[in-house]
Amino acid sequence: MNNIDVTLRMVRTTDATALLQLIKQLQQETLFVTFDNGLALDEANEAMEIAAVNASPNNAMFVAALDQQLIGFVRVSAASDPHLQHIGELGIAILKDYWHYGLGHLLMTTALDWVQHTPMLRRLELTVQQRNARAVALYHDFGFTDEAVMPRGYYDDQAGFIPVILMAKMIDHH
Repeated sequence: MNNIDVTLRMVRTTDATALLQLIKQLQQETLFVTFDNGLALDEANEAMEIAAVNASPNNAMFVAALDQQLIGFVRVSAASDPHLQHIGELGIAILKDYWHYGLGHLLMTTALDWVQHTPMLRRLELTVQQRNARAVALYHDFGFTDEAVMPRGYYDDQAGFIPVILMAKMIDHH
């Protein structure tokens, strides 16, 4: 990769503190990524959340690590409900200092490879702010299609209401 030696791997329970630090920094850096207010606020709860993700057959999280620092992640989250467990929601976040290094492409490739080996998952979906043109292009490059544009899908104090695109990719296992 361009001048940085990044390791992509499954998240570990020992990453709990570093993951919380990453999420906190991401919340301060960019309005493109939103996090659920219910996210674990302490290391013990985050470690339990990571353990649950790793134990689930249809959930995964991969992190991008530079030395000991986590600089990005991709997560596929799916429900346990038998009627919905085939749908994974995908989310990617990368620290601003590491944008434009191809990390989004690497994280997406890693996640989609995992999904192809996860027979339970048959559909991936995500939402992205319409103004995030680079992310929209990345998702299109990986075969995601626009399913809907949600007017007023996000509110920004400076820009006002922002349309959000719902995108999806059907997963056919070979």
